[in-house]
Amino acid sequence: MKINNIAGFSRIDDYVKYKSDKLRESSPSFKNLFELMFSEKENTFWETNNGYKIIKTSYGQTYNSILHKSTTLKGFLGGLDKGSMVGLYMQNSLEWIENFWSILACGYCPLLLNTRMDVNIIENLLSEHGVAAVVSDGYVFSTRTVISSDIIPSDAPIDNAEFGEEILVMSSGTTNSIKICAYNASSVYSQILNAEQIVRSSELVKKHYDGELKLLTFLPFYHIFGLSAMY
Repeated sequence: MKINNIAGFSRIDDYVKYKSDKLRESSPSFKNLFELMFSEKENTFWETNNGYKIIKTSYGQTYNSILHKSTTLKGFLGGLDKGSMVGLYMQNSLEWIENFWSILACGYCPLLLNTRMDVNIIENLLSEHGVAAVVSDGYVFSTRTVISSDIIPSDAPIDNAEFGEEILVMSSGTTNSIKICAYNASSVYSQILNAEQIVRSSELVKKHYDGELKLLTFLPFYHIFGLSAMY
């Protein structure tokens, strides 16, 4: 299927091969993945509407926001050991994505928390696993909590970002036993590359509008399916 204005390619299959080859060429790390993901600065990354008009945010705008917010977040999380677990408790939003990458850029490992789960269960999880802090869109936990709206972009981007080495995803807890699964950069690279053939073979995935590829973010980002399949 033909497309327009996607990194100079006119066919989705060619674009997917280009991106996959770039990933294969890079050494697995979340820093390299971040740079590759946001490399096409002019393309639309996030789209929403305010009831009257469509609002678009580019990859470049999001990239800069992440780096500048990381400076602020690093201050809020000052004193934590590098590699500490930092929970992310938010609904799907552009801010979720920015905070996810900011936690990594500050050298920590984001733990994606299920916002539909009883907060008492989450509190126990935080205590049991020694989670150092939580970035939240409203709820204040017993551990150090940073409210997302307070993470205002700094005047300067983060200096010498040392990316965390894992992301952590909690199970849905349907068996009353919460498990945490850790994914390093190599395992995330593998998941992305495994999706290459899906995109090539599925006509539904190739649907587009006005030359811009789109995905509806109806799956929660904190769930592994939402994280890997949608985001």
